[in-house]
Amino acid sequence: EENYQPCADFIAETMVTPQKKVHEGKIEAPQLNGVALDQTWFVTKFTLENDPTLHNYLGLQGEQNRGKLAESFLRPTRWKDYCDHISKNNCKINDGVAVRPPNNDNENDRFFVEGLYTGHFRKTPQNDCDTNPNNCTGHFADFPCGWTSYFKQQSHHLGIYLESNGNEKNGGYTYTELQEMWMAASVTKSNFMGIWWTPEKLFQQFQGTHAEMMRVQLTSTTEECQANRISRDDICSDDYSDRIGDPRGSCSEPLFLMEKVISAGLYDATYLQDDTTTATQSPSYEFLKLFRITAYQQNVMLDNWLKMGSQREAVCQWVVDNIEYLEETFIPRTYPRVLKEASDSGSLYHAALTIACIAAVLVLCVGLAVYYNRTRRTIKVAQVEFLFLILCGSFTISIGAIIKAISPTDASCIASAWLIDIGYTLELVPLIVKIAAINRLMQAAQKMKRVTLNRTSLFGAVVIFLFVIIIFQGLWTGLDPLQKEAQYLLSPPKMSEDDNVVFVSYHCSSNSSIWQYISTGWTLLLLVCESVLAFQSRNLRQDFNESQVLAFMIYSHVVFVLIRAILLLAPIDDRKIVMSRVLSIVYSIDTIMAMIIYFISKFFMNDNNKSTLSSTLQQKPPDAKKASFVNELKPIAELEAGVKPAPNKTICDCCGRKLDSEEVKPLV
Repeated sequence: EENYQPCADFIAETMVTPQKKVHEGKIEAPQLNGVALDQTWFVTKFTLENDPTLHNYLGLQGEQNRGKLAESFLRPTRWKDYCDHISKNNCKINDGVAVRPPNNDNENDRFFVEGLYTGHFRKTPQNDCDTNPNNCTGHFADFPCGWTSYFKQQSHHLGIYLESNGNEKNGGYTYTELQEMWMAASVTKSNFMGIWWTPEKLFQQFQGTHAEMMRVQLTSTTEECQANRISRDDICSDDYSDRIGDPRGSCSEPLFLMEKVISAGLYDATYLQDDTTTATQSPSYEFLKLFRITAYQQNVMLDNWLKMGSQREAVCQWVVDNIEYLEETFIPRTYPRVLKEASDSGSLYHAALTIACIAAVLVLCVGLAVYYNRTRRTIKVAQVEFLFLILCGSFTISIGAIIKAISPTDASCIASAWLIDIGYTLELVPLIVKIAAINRLMQAAQKMKRVTLNRTSLFGAVVIFLFVIIIFQGLWTGLDPLQKEAQYLLSPPKMSEDDNVVFVSYHCSSNSSIWQYISTGWTLLLLVCESVLAFQSRNLRQDFNESQVLAFMIYSHVVFVLIRAILLLAPIDDRKIVMSRVLSIVYSIDTIMAMIIYFISKFFMNDNNKSTLSSTLQQKPPDAKKASFVNELKPIAELEAGVKPAPNKTICDCCGRKLDSEEVKPLV
């Protein structure tokens, strides 16, 4: 992308840490990485073999050594300059130094090109002490601007007559040019001195060779010297006095302890992500915090790099050779981890599945009992068709509970949600419709009004509620379907032989939990409606009054719905499969309680109860108004008792008119 900015979470080696970024909270406080960087002056080994006095600043400083430095350290020559000014044939013929002349601007300024230009060191007017006895200098290779180097301050105040002649403002050379000059000095065996550091690849490459980089001993480092160093900005200042600085700052450089930097974002990505658990946390942050490496170990990697030609292979080989050291020292506890699938043979799994199966069998048994006793008055008054709708809903819930108890798949996740919501709708809505119809009928009867209830319209109300929940489930499935999702759990201590086992289990999950809340809220809404209607029917005659039974049933449902809500809101993120099976048990027990409270109690009711509507109608009404009410309800009771009312026998007490049997219609 056009706006992409390169970034990194970890810098393994740095000399300068931006403290502003630390204060802004973008990076953590730097930590030592174990490497001590040694940056100082170096000279080729064969040079010291010829003149050991060059090993110490005492053999370099003073006018008495000016000529020696100018004669020893000649100026390196660029390829084009060699061909134009030194080669007798302008490099048209291979003369052992240059195979050919440079072909482009890039080659013009090269100090060394393997196989084409060996490099050449020559005596320039700056090295001629006969002509310039007070200004002649030997050559020194300094760092470029932007790099930390105190060569100018050191050489000036120590009286060491060396000079860097690169194209940088401070006379320094680029990193590539510095490498080429060291290579040219090695190939041509020309004396060479410059600033360098270790551990580093080029330094390691020359180890053990005739051109090995040997340290030059400067004055000892002191606190006063450190306090009087020139600043980084002064290294390439236009003002020469700024570049040479204070004489007190001319000592050698101390070992610099390298630091590592970790971004604050790496911690956030490791520990603060919503979908990250202890079992899924990457060990990278802890590993990088613990990781240390010595200069010797880094040099071994550099040796591997030189042998293999690949940085990656060099590091990998070092890791292979030191794997035990890394595991014992830096790899955090519980890593590396072993992934295992959690077993479904736990007690909770068996309990959930067993209770769900018991609920399903109980519903089937109750259904058979209702069918067998369908002619009993207690069953007929409760409306057989509506009872079977309720049983169908309960059976659907129990099947959903069975599916929820077993190991999930994408299909079973969706199926269980559909079955449970449709099941509760089929269980509760018929009761709501029936109670509402009875309330309407009784209220009309008390007002001496005749009401005709269409059975089709009652079932139509159930269908409408089903249609609503089907639309909701369709939206859920289409927009954010429940899917099988893995959950990883790190084994607790002493649970297994090792504490690095990660058990994976599976549960059903959507991107948003709002769907679960709506589902639970839908069931709660139906219970509220049922509660209101049951309360309104509390004063009905016992023939139609189910308020007490419904009160117990609603109370039971509400308790289990509240348990569902608590489980949804509870922070059980580490064991979601447990919550799934607990919910299965909740659905199953809820269904069992509904069967016991509403259905089984009906089988123990006495059809000849004296408080029934039929026996009440045999009593003499106290006045004409109530006699009319009784005459209105008597055919209903006879129908309920299985007695067909005689035609043309019904008389209105108000007007004395005979009513045809067709005018007396069942209320339910």
